[in-house]
Amino acid sequence: MPKYATNLLSFHTALISPSDLFGAAQLFASLAIPIQLKQYPSGLYVLQTHRHSFDMISTRIISILDSCEYTTALEVAEILGQNLAMSTEYLQEMEQMGTLVRDEQFTGVTFWREDQWPR
Repeated sequence: MPKYATNLLSFHTALISPSDLFGAAQLFASLAIPIQLKQYPSGLYVLQTHRHSFDMISTRIISILDSCEYTTALEVAEILGQNLAMSTEYLQEMEQMGTLVRDEQFTGVTFWREDQWPR
């Protein structure tokens, strides 16, 4: 038995298989549970509450960009208290909607509001 499993068993807990968790998460919407399963274009699946809806997060990202010219996924992750993968997904989704513009330079990738992009 793997070490992590024996450690968990010693605390009288059990693991949930990924397929069981995924199956249960797919039922959340039909059961009116306030957590939703969302798949991003990259294939990333997340469980999120209404506080982390795209509209709420995009509003917060726009407010970040109101106080500075541009931002990065790392800055958004730090400000919003999220991990880097989620911040990247939100920024890319906003880019696909036309709200943000991506600037790829040798120093890194930055995101600008479409109406503030220095042409």
